[in-house]
Amino acid sequence: MSTLKRPLFVKSDIDAAFGVFFDGFTKVIAGVAIMIGSIGLSSKVVFGTILPGLGFGVLLLHVFTWWLGNKTSKKTNNTSIVAIPAGITAGRFFIWLFAIMLPTYISTKDATLALGVGLAANIISSLLTIVLSFFEKAIVNSIPSAALFGTLAGGGVTWLILASLKDMFVTPLIALVCFFVLLVLYTSNIKTKLSPVLISILVGVILGFSTKNITIKNITDSFSSLSFNIPFIQINYILKGFSVVLQFLPIIIAFTVTEFVTALQGVEQAKVAGDVYDGKKTIIGVSIMSVISALFGNPFCFSVWWGHGTWKDIKASTGYSLIVGISYFILCSTGLVAIVTAVIPTAAVLPILIFVGMTSLAGAFQNEDKKYFSLMSIAIAVPIIEYIGNIAGDAMPNSLFILAKGAPLIALAWTSILVFCSESKFKNAIITCFISAGAAFIGLIHSPSLKINANLEITIAYLITAFILFIFNFKKEKI
Repeated sequence: MSTLKRPLFVKSDIDAAFGVFFDGFTKVIAGVAIMIGSIGLSSKVVFGTILPGLGFGVLLLHVFTWWLGNKTSKKTNNTSIVAIPAGITAGRFFIWLFAIMLPTYISTKDATLALGVGLAANIISSLLTIVLSFFEKAIVNSIPSAALFGTLAGGGVTWLILASLKDMFVTPLIALVCFFVLLVLYTSNIKTKLSPVLISILVGVILGFSTKNITIKNITDSFSSLSFNIPFIQINYILKGFSVVLQFLPIIIAFTVTEFVTALQGVEQAKVAGDVYDGKKTIIGVSIMSVISALFGNPFCFSVWWGHGTWKDIKASTGYSLIVGISYFILCSTGLVAIVTAVIPTAAVLPILIFVGMTSLAGAFQNEDKKYFSLMSIAIAVPIIEYIGNIAGDAMPNSLFILAKGAPLIALAWTSILVFCSESKFKNAIITCFISAGAAFIGLIHSPSLKINANLEITIAYLITAFILFIFNFKKEKI
């Protein structure tokens, strides 16, 4: 083990800190707008409970990644190691908001219950991630990547693109202009000194003042949120959330599994860049910080991010992680975020969410062979049915209602079965059919609640499919 001394900070840590900070903080700005504007949480709860818990959690997270980087540096004799990037995961962040917390609020009109469900979901997801880390090789080898990436893409299309497009036209004068400004700057050859996201937001701020969506009064009122808020454990919210969170298990399980795999890929990216982290220890440590953060009021999961090579290329170190953690803690604990969100209209943030969804969709297909594209479309289509159901409510036809319940797990299972069959791995497909039958029988999929014999007809359908696939496997050379 090396005993070489490393500087606490290097010059490039400033650049890395800015990049990692804004990569996550744009989600915070969007989340605040959604939690107050759509989910009905009060400013007092958001700025006095949720954000202090988030800031505390992010501080702990980045102290951990800083410590882990230095420890790994000594263990591997790597003096140029970079702290592995980690933070709020984009996928589960928006899925939690739009597919868990918002539906809870719409159905109950209880915003605090929606928060509690989000906290409970974070705890369950993070603990499940810890369990999965002990079976990382088995999971990677047993679930087709096309099914995993297809499910992630389906979540991106549904909860980032479609949901944001719907909300854009509440204030189209701001949202539509920002939408085209952002996408044109990202997709054209126009060179700018400022980032496209910042330019788009500045345009939104100008239009917000022009249309009186932003007023001086709102900004001055936001200063009332300035105070130092100490994070406290939120047992009441959590217990309240656990009373109803089980109905969201299919969503939690599906997106925990898919983002667990992306976390493994993030660790692998670090390895390719020359920084060899222990994947299990890294993911377990990050997940523990996520659980702690949830206990203190943060509903949004933490995970390892992609992009390690970017910060390695600019010769950053581990110090940037401390800068990010301290910055989050100060902004989230003092109420300064309230001023930021008062200045930036929600309509200016929505195009950013759409762009994130677009890049998620593109990334899913870029990582896969073209022969799987048609199969992955199923994983994209099924979650859309769930979104339609959230809008339609009681007007939803029963046939679509059955498909909508547990949509992410259904998408993962169906795509896995099809990919296995396309590769002549009929035994794997049969096993997936049996697992799907069991999930349908206990109500994990195709049912609004967990119960025995939840949907016998669909359970039998999966079993019959398994039997037919058994025949195909036995006779595949003769059919």
